[in-house]
Order: sequence, then C-alpha cells, then structure tokens
Amino acid sequence: MNKLKITILTGPYEGNTFEFEYDINIGRDISNDLALPLDLTVSRKHAKISINNNQFFIMDLASTNGTFIVTKNNLQKLKPNNTTNIPKNTILKLGNTTILIS
Repeated sequence: MNKLKITILTGPYEGNTFEFEYDINIGRDISNDLALPLDLTVSRKHAKISINNNQFFIMDLASTNGTFIVTKNNLQKLKPNNTTNIPKNTILKLGNTTILIS
C-alpha cells in the first residue's frame, strides 16, 4: 500500500506533516485520523482520503464550507459525497487549512 503524506501549508497547523498507510478521515472532531480542532471552518467530519491501487481519492463528506482542489488560477469545489481521484502533489483547501498530498 502507498503511503499518504500530508503537509499542512496554511492554517492553524501550518508546517506539520503526517504520514498514513490507510484511509483517513479529516475534520475538526478529535476522533478523525487527521484532526484539525483549531480550524473552526472545518466541519467535524469534513472529508475522507482513500488509498486504492497506489492512487489517492478524496470525498467531501457534505461539509459546511466544502473541499476544494487548488489549481494555479482557481479553486475547484468537490461535489459532496462523490469520490474524486487526486494525483500526488495535489493541494487541497478545507476551511482555512490548505494541505499538500504527496
């Protein structure tokens, strides 16, 4: 199984890096694998990142403020409860937190 490396680029946890070898949930609630309790713009259960056949997938869990893929010129909002393939080195925005997937 591939390793999922998450580097927090902006937000209350800026500069932190985490590595996972399993599917993770991200959110404000401390029960999440990647808990962001200081970012009040992140939902309690915000998003899920899955690893399958060395690929990464993200699903917004119907969060209040949405999950976005950051590109050079804009933000692409993900549809709630839909799985989206994300390549390595994708930048995601969840609330006021921006993360790099590598």
